[in-house]
Amino acid sequence: MKKFVLIFLCLSVFCGMSEAGAPDADELYKRGYEAYTAKDYERAFGYFSRAAEEGNAEALFNLGNMYYKGEGVEQDYVQAADCFRKADEAGHLYAPHNLGNMYYKGEGVEQDYVKAAGFYRKGAGKGDDWAQHNLGNMYFKGYGVSRDYNQAVDWYRRAVEADNSDAQTSLGFMYDFGLGIPEDDEQAVYWYRKAAEAGNSGAQNNLGEMYMDGTGTPKDPGQALRWFLRAAESGNDDAQFNIGFVYDKGDGVPQDNELALAFYRKAAGSGSVIAQIALDAKTNIEARDEAGWTPLMRAMRDGEGKLARWLIDMEANINAKADDGSTALMLAARYAEYRAAEKILLLLDKGADHTIKDNDGKTALDYAKENEDLNAEVLKALENR
Repeated sequence: MKKFVLIFLCLSVFCGMSEAGAPDADELYKRGYEAYTAKDYERAFGYFSRAAEEGNAEALFNLGNMYYKGEGVEQDYVQAADCFRKADEAGHLYAPHNLGNMYYKGEGVEQDYVKAAGFYRKGAGKGDDWAQHNLGNMYFKGYGVSRDYNQAVDWYRRAVEADNSDAQTSLGFMYDFGLGIPEDDEQAVYWYRKAAEAGNSGAQNNLGEMYMDGTGTPKDPGQALRWFLRAAESGNDDAQFNIGFVYDKGDGVPQDNELALAFYRKAAGSGSVIAQIALDAKTNIEARDEAGWTPLMRAMRDGEGKLARWLIDMEANINAKADDGSTALMLAARYAEYRAAEKILLLLDKGADHTIKDNDGKTALDYAKENEDLNAEVLKALENR
């Protein structure tokens, strides 16, 4: 599964040192910084608190991080947000980003995407590459701002100037899927590789998928597995699933059902939905979840075309109906975002019945018309059947 990087990190950058003869607040901050680097968090918290009382921006920012992580003090998101707000008012470069994170997650403040986007924009304008990346994410998802892939690309481009590996991964994703920029597989590989070599596990997984599919680079299952393994070492559950999938299909490696199951279980244990779908399918291709959805339905809901194709090859029932009457085709039409046409056309070409109605009397075409992410190509394919 190729995953878009949607990470909203709380920076824990501890910046700056005072110079000899600096005011008392700067000296207090310096002592706090030294205590923190020595992992004497209680002393550090004490010094930062005293410097913060005098309005020292660095102390306020670092105090916010200590409250956020519970270092030297009981974890307190409300206090963390308050410190970040004061640090922002004192002009700290990274404080707007961290405060944006608090509003994005609803930690210590009421969740508010509009305010989150506003603080990311403020930090981005100051040149903070993490704020630039996260503002790009807001435009990508349409959180707190109108969805705008062009704006997302613009902010990712600014962030990559600082060698931000998450931004490099995100920019690669935009080239990969042609979002806000012409599709360019070679550029996607370039940015995935740049981030992967910097140790970004998401990029490592995505680069592995490009090698596995032979997209933007010659097909090379050995290189694909190499990058999947590197990403899996960092706990990337998408890569763990992909390793299982490689061994399950015997694609470039000897087929090994036990290894496939082991990696599926590892990924599922890390929270991978797609790995759980694969595990259920290995037990019973028509297994039903609580909503009566089969593995194929769940794969289409989550936009997993590769897994869906494998399930179809395993003779999954394309026209099976869930408890609410949904079919795999309906779910693809309802939830599909990226490369929706190929997923819907795959089902249609394999015999999906587009005339089936669910319990609400709706067909796949009805849902496709309601999905703003689907393009005219998809609607035309459904209408012409």
